Amino acid sequence: MLHIVMYHYVRDLPRTRYPAIKGMLLADFERQVRELAETFEMAPLETALAYLEGAYRPRRDLCLLTFDDGLKEHYRDVTPILSDLRIQGIFSAITACLEERVVVPVHMNHFLMAALDFAEYQGAFLERLPDEASWPDEASALAERIA
Repeated sequence: MLHIVMYHYVRDLPRTRYPAIKGMLLADFERQVRELAETFEMAPLETALAYLEGAYRPRRDLCLLTFDDGLKEHYRDVTPILSDLRIQGIFSAITACLEERVVVPVHMNHFLMAALDFAEYQGAFLERLPDEASWPDEASALAERIA
């Protein structure tokens, strides 16, 4: 079996501008990866693909690590840990952040959730949510079918 573990924010949270962001502390990450390596065969992408194609039969379940958004902490803090453990991961970068030098909406949302208490965040979100009466007919029909 192939297990895929996805990470996003892995950082020294208390020392960041947004310590309440939903993330994982570096020490917890390193401990978790060590535990995963004891349980699973840590697979690079090529091995995971070979397994999925039926060309590789592991002795233990496989585990593939992925890292979303290409955050600088992944390069600065995560890759040295993985290198020391001889484990590979897949790192995906949001190119707009790099090419256009913008903060993408998903990160803006994470920063807002970390900066506001939940009730304040929820109120601001619901206030901006369009009124159901303003939805196109197709969206209203879909919402009724889902409910």
